[in-house]
Amino acid sequence: MRAAAEKKRIIYIGGFELPDKNAAAQRVMTNAVILRELGYDVVFIDIDRECKEDILKTKRVCGGFDRWSVKYSNKRLYSSSDFKKVYGKYNDVAGVIAYNYPAAALYGILRFCRRSKIWCAADCTEWYGALAEDIITRAVKGVDSYLRMNIIQPRLDGVIAVSRYIYNYYSKRTNTVLLPPLVDARDEKWHGKNIGERLVFSFVGTLGVEKDRPNYMVEAFSKIKSDYVFNIVGIPEEEYTAHYPEHRELIKQMRGKIIFRGTLPHKKALEFVKNADFTVFCRDKTRMTNAGFPTKFVESITCGTPVITTRTSDLGEYLKDGENGFFVDSIEDDLPRIFERGTAKLKSMSGSVDKDTFDYRRYEDKMKNWIISLEKRKTD
Repeated sequence: MRAAAEKKRIIYIGGFELPDKNAAAQRVMTNAVILRELGYDVVFIDIDRECKEDILKTKRVCGGFDRWSVKYSNKRLYSSSDFKKVYGKYNDVAGVIAYNYPAAALYGILRFCRRSKIWCAADCTEWYGALAEDIITRAVKGVDSYLRMNIIQPRLDGVIAVSRYIYNYYSKRTNTVLLPPLVDARDEKWHGKNIGERLVFSFVGTLGVEKDRPNYMVEAFSKIKSDYVFNIVGIPEEEYTAHYPEHRELIKQMRGKIIFRGTLPHKKALEFVKNADFTVFCRDKTRMTNAGFPTKFVESITCGTPVITTRTSDLGEYLKDGENGFFVDSIEDDLPRIFERGTAKLKSMSGSVDKDTFDYRRYEDKMKNWIISLEKRKTD
């Protein structure tokens, strides 16, 4: 067995679906690349919705990392047994990073880490309220969120915060580093922008939790008389009109201008982002939207596509109004102002986008210093 100082393996566990089935998977994969370049071996424990086997039968390699998968079940809300099984397969674990992990199970992992004399940290990218339709589910989620954010995570050895909102909350309580969603900007999937003559706008997202507001955007674009195309990726038309039945007639009238592209694989969805003049999304300003950080903003900037959005989270640190995008207070009121700039000027704005803004290489030193602090705390 390696000596404690030689332990260079980190277990990264959470509700991400590797390799790229959700935004969480993209975040943790990039963070793992940074950790690997810092000399650590990363082991993933993710969720597989099709898994029917015991976790010890699920091992495979993903992006050069060991990956183990748990079943999508309520067990992960309270049990740390699967984590302990995987931990037992390695003799050189230095620590654990738990991604937005359920409170009860996270507490179990923390206690295990204390006994095993390894560090335990959280990757925190959200602060949801008790959003659910039935009162029992709302109560359970509310309690879980309160315990995780206010009681358990402050006791951890460290926190990776996705936003300044979360960073400010934890930085005086534990070892905290601020890392927005990161990417490998050199990956070919971000390259190959193809801009045509018409103005093209794209939204990529789902209906789900009422975070993005595609109905606001549809109503705003329906009042624009100029020539454009607005692609909605990730939402089939029938799903949208079932959710917003008042827009059925409006969608028919806008046929050819507002186009629903349905659910697509991630790389295919990125093609619509790359070939757009602007990515558009609108979010109400709440604790949830300020605590998070929109991955779609990161992806759009990395594609070289300016963004039209509301001012939430830390976007004010990256979006320069009129240069690499526009902030709007009301998309319906402000969209005409944007169109008044003219097609040529709007199309030229992509040249002002720094595609390397969220490249992970710019954040390696921050992660390195955070890890050094974690290791020092465990040896003091």
